[in-house]
Parts: sequence; C-alpha cells; structure tokens
Amino acid sequence: MDFRLSEEQEAIRSMALDFARDEIAPHAVDWDQQKHFPVETLRAAAALGMAGIYIRDDVGGTGLTRLDAAMIIEALATGCPAIASFVSIHNMCAGMIDRYGTDEQRRRLLPPLLTMDVLASYCLTEPGSGSDAAALKTRAVREGDAYLLTGQKQFISGAGKSGLYIVMARTGEEGPKGISAFVVEKDAPGLTFGANEKKMGWHAQPTRAVMLDNVRVSVENRLGGRGRGLQDRHGRPRWRKAQYRRRLARRRAIRFRQSARLCPGTPGLREGDRRIPGAAVPPRRHGDGSGNRPDLPLAGGLRPRCGGPGGDEALRHGQTFCHRSLLFCRQ
Repeated sequence: MDFRLSEEQEAIRSMALDFARDEIAPHAVDWDQQKHFPVETLRAAAALGMAGIYIRDDVGGTGLTRLDAAMIIEALATGCPAIASFVSIHNMCAGMIDRYGTDEQRRRLLPPLLTMDVLASYCLTEPGSGSDAAALKTRAVREGDAYLLTGQKQFISGAGKSGLYIVMARTGEEGPKGISAFVVEKDAPGLTFGANEKKMGWHAQPTRAVMLDNVRVSVENRLGGRGRGLQDRHGRPRWRKAQYRRRLARRRAIRFRQSARLCPGTPGLREGDRRIPGAAVPPRRHGDGSGNRPDLPLAGGLRPRCGGPGGDEALRHGQTFCHRSLLFCRQ
C-alpha cells in the first residue's frame, strides 16, 4: 500500500499551511491575549473551502475525504490550535447535517454554514456527563409539531457566537438509544449562555455553558430518526463494535486452524497458528507488562517468529513470549 500523498493532497496541505502561516500565526498571540474570536479570518478560510471539507458538492461543499480534513486541520493548528479546533467542530456539525439531514434540511441549513456566515457548535457534554455521553440528562418532550428542550450543556466551543447548535437530548429510554439530535438556532426563546470559561489557553475561541429552558424546536429541526442521535454521531454503538470484533476473531481462528497442519509432537498446536485479537488469551501470572509468559515453556522446538517487548529475553531463558500477534514456527 502506498502511503504517499497524491499531488492533489499535497496541494491541499500546502494551501492550508500557507493560510495558517499568513492569516493565523501572525495574530495568534494577540487573539489569545485579548480573547478575540476571529470570525472574519474563519470566513476567509471558508472562502477556500475549509468550512465544508467533506460536505457533498451539490450544496456547495468541497467534497473531500476525512483524510483531507485531517491534513487541513493539522495544517491550521500550526498557526493556532484553538482556531483549528473550532474549524474541526464546525465541519463536524455541517457533516452531521449533510449525512443525516433530509434534503430540505441540507438545502436550508448548509449554505450559510459553508460560508461561515453562520457558525455551528456541537452540544453534547453536560455538567454530569462527559465521556459517558449516553448518561446525558437534557430532555426533549414532544408537544404537537415541536419539542421542548430543557437542560444544560457544558464547555461548548463557540457558544454565544455561533448561530446554530446541534443539541443532543433525551427523547426516550435511558442509554444511547433514547437520544436524539436537534438543530437549535441562536435566537430561540429560552436559549441562554453562561460566562466564558476560565482556561489556561485556547482563548481565541469562546467556551461557555449552553442553557435550555423549554426551548421550542420544530420537529423539522430534528436531525435523523428519533433516538438515533448518538448512533448517527458516533456510528455503530461501541458494544456492537466489540461484538462484531469478537465474532470476526472467532471466524479467523477457525479458518486458521482449518487451513493449518499439525506440528509433529505438539498436541493442539499447528504451524501458522496465530493468537487473534479478541481471542481468549490465558491471564498472565506475572504482571510486569512485558508480555512474557514465564509459566509456559517452549514446546516441540517452537519459537516465536515475531519479536516484541521482552521477547529476546524470554528466549534466552527458554521461555515463550505471549503476544496477541505471535506466530509460531518450527526451527
């Protein structure tokens, strides 16, 4: 596989680096000291296509890949990480609308986001739920053709300056399946903002709490299906990913054993046997973190084909090296 960037990708990266060097870096210290949010500079970046990096081009997006987006954000961060971070968040919000919104939502909401005439913020974190996003408490109660949103979001980048907020709120049961995504506009009655957070850095973007007090949001502004908020944002739920990996590991282990031949004199161990990620591995008796298994001596003249932390030391002591990607072969 060729990991080199294409000519087009090199050109995209150079464009973003030039913009960071000329338009962001010379002002980054002043912006941070003055706590200035450079909206005009963001709009200049949008004019170069950096506000809709992976948005489809039928609504004016750039239509690039996630790898292209990573290169652009990395390049912008050489000028100011706070600005690069906000550009990333804005693109994430636009990407959610582009991927999960209806055609009407896409054509209504995306054009002003792609020029950054309207900025977007993502509202998931709450005072009582950060990494455990599925434990959020903000609720959305259906009332006719609208939802009433009540709750508080914390540490929201761009809060108070953005004109559009993608808010995750609970519409059903506890856990990830009961969460829906809503597009809330800044002028919605009941939507207020806290004071700018005291931070050690990143002062070039505002970070505030977002409070919702019976904010009325039309059903037309629900993004994706009811109860699909976290799944649409994060893709397949983590427990399903783990379940899929376990099934895949079992299938791979079966294929390896069916296609391998037994090593003479070594019951149950076949040439080409491999420890598969996700397959059962006996617990270590020595928790030194090296991966060594002093309790398992070499058998049948086998030795590890691939090395790893502590592997050579294990061989010198006549021990086997237990590693998840270990290949066994006969010398």
